[in-house]
Amino acid sequence: MPSESVLFKVKGFQEFEDLLLQIRDDFGVKDAKNILKTAVKDAMTPVLLTAKSLVAVDTGALRASLRIEARSPNRRDKNSRYVLDTDTIIGTVTTAPGNVLARRSFYNLHNKKSKIKQVGIPSDARANVQEHGSYKMAAHPFLRPALESQGANAASSLGEKLGKRLEQYRSKHMTK
Repeated sequence: MPSESVLFKVKGFQEFEDLLLQIRDDFGVKDAKNILKTAVKDAMTPVLLTAKSLVAVDTGALRASLRIEARSPNRRDKNSRYVLDTDTIIGTVTTAPGNVLARRSFYNLHNKKSKIKQVGIPSDARANVQEHGSYKMAAHPFLRPALESQGANAASSLGEKLGKRLEQYRSKHMTK
């Protein structure tokens, strides 16, 4: 089966880049990254909601562990063909790491097979198995279809979300 590709068209990229430079100059590097991270998380929300709706429910723990992560790319990320050296922030829909999952309590997760209440889970490696399959189980992708259906929406709304976050930050910090 041939692999499908997704194409995103970005209009006004030069204006967007100019806006990022203005944010850095007006607010500083740390504040600019925080504003951008928050805007990326807001823009990725439709992808997260779609991914949660596509997860096959067993106990509900996988759905509950999904979250949006916005951060600076590390060396491993930059080795990916999807992340460029010039990228400032990357946004992903992923599962929470094991140490976060262990702190959370997952009660009443629709596990009708057993009467035991589940409290925390050490890891959520089943996301990878559900997305890609294994030798025992067929793949039931939920992340890729969510990104393919909502990616253009997330990319187009990023500018709007960034403007909203800038105004909130400006009104909070510039009036003092």
